Amino acid sequence: MHLIGDGKYPAADPALGEGVLAFTGWDHLNPTNPEAKYMDGEIHLHDLTTNLTEVLTADTKDQWSPTVLEDHIIYLERSAAEETTVRIYSREVVLQPYSNTVLQVGLIVMLALTFLYVVQIQQEARAGRSEEE
Repeated sequence: MHLIGDGKYPAADPALGEGVLAFTGWDHLNPTNPEAKYMDGEIHLHDLTTNLTEVLTADTKDQWSPTVLEDHIIYLERSAAEETTVRIYSREVVLQPYSNTVLQVGLIVMLALTFLYVVQIQQEARAGRSEEE
């Protein structure tokens, strides 16, 4: 038997599927003396294969009602303007096209700088030899 989350803080809305337990938790909320800044719910994920729990959301927005799908976690979120939206969290790493472009440009710049460094080292070595002669 496992105690998921922290037993001294409230948790609700469990959703189990695909080896993951998702739930809404209220970290740092003291039920006997609640503070407004801790009243927003956060979505927690517990991986049943690794037995690790992580906080998916950690902000001032209220999140609740997680649903576990094969590659996504869906939950509801209420903004400061009291608007409720559906949020989808992808459990797979998704590289955006811009990050791929930045990686390619960074690689080309790194190769150019490495080439310039090698040329500079060779010039300094030649200059050192010519001074010795």
